Amino acid sequence: MLKSLSMIRAFQSLLMLPVHRSRSAAFEPELDFDWQAALGFLLTFAKIPFALLAVSLVMRNRSLALSALIIVAIVFDVLDGVIFGCSRLCSNRALRERRRIWDSCLDRVFMFSVLVPAVVVMHFPTTVFALVTVRELVVWVVTALPYLNSGFVHKPNLPSKLGATLAGFTVIFFNLVGNVPLTLIILFTLFSVTGIALYVVRPVRI
Repeated sequence: MLKSLSMIRAFQSLLMLPVHRSRSAAFEPELDFDWQAALGFLLTFAKIPFALLAVSLVMRNRSLALSALIIVAIVFDVLDGVIFGCSRLCSNRALRERRRIWDSCLDRVFMFSVLVPAVVVMHFPTTVFALVTVRELVVWVVTALPYLNSGFVHKPNLPSKLGATLAGFTVIFFNLVGNVPLTLIILFTLFSVTGIALYVVRPVRI
């Protein structure tokens, strides 16, 4: 029992790490997680073992298994927010912000755990990799600066989420047909640019 309580407290302490100093007083360290909140965070942190597994699959050139893993990761990325939104704790802004920050960071960890070794081992197109990298850098700048300056955490907008999803599908299409269709690249670019523009001109706090 004591071991379980210490694990819960350690997990809550972990959640407190990536928060702006202006929000530090808004979080209650003794929050009692319900199963929806716990499952939402569990699905978010599942991207860590997914990233390790992705590197292993790429290094062994297991393209079909890698494509399946990307699809599972995309589904988890949708479900973690939906399930957490059903929790009574979703009304706690500080907790929502922490989940959003972790989700965003781990999305990038998983994405580049796939893309970087894929370029080296599978000869994934470097031009597409560069395009995705530029997109991620710009998204990081436009979302991280408001957070660092004032603690503002952006709510993800639909075009940006679709752009990130299409980045995953570039790898899947490459694995299946040996190239990335131009239509997919155009859609990825359009959704990404639109999402970035919305973050700048119409920011919504989570």
